[in-house]
Amino acid sequence: MRKTIKKIILSLSAAAISTSCSLALVNNENEALEGDHKIVISGAVSELGTNNPLQGIKVTLQALPANVLYPLPILTLSEYTDNNGTYSISAGGFSDVITCKVTAASADPETMSYAPASQEHHISWSGPSFDEEKLTFFVNDCNFQLAKTDAQ
Repeated sequence: MRKTIKKIILSLSAAAISTSCSLALVNNENEALEGDHKIVISGAVSELGTNNPLQGIKVTLQALPANVLYPLPILTLSEYTDNNGTYSISAGGFSDVITCKVTAASADPETMSYAPASQEHHISWSGPSFDEEKLTFFVNDCNFQLAKTDAQ
């Protein structure tokens, strides 16, 4: 009888743990993209040491829910730098506080070998970077300097 009760308790505990872990991994994409808020991230990518602008670098934005242990991206967008090394990424549909991870990396590592770099920005929909009238949060000067690698 005691072994049966222990097995039941262990089974219930395992079920509770697996359920709580899976809730932390939920990507509730539909709910997150029903909002009216927008984010605009812009900047420039240059070569470390020379400050020469880098054209054709892939800049990726991942919007993640804030305050989640193992967040899954709500949205992922990519743009490429122009001949001046500049980029701008716009995304909308947000309502909750988010964290944006922005990564700059070589689009083709065989022709342009640069080590990737990332930045994270906490978007709280308030403060001087938030335009309340347009419900838009601006992250300006999200700049990267990439170091050459020896892959060439």
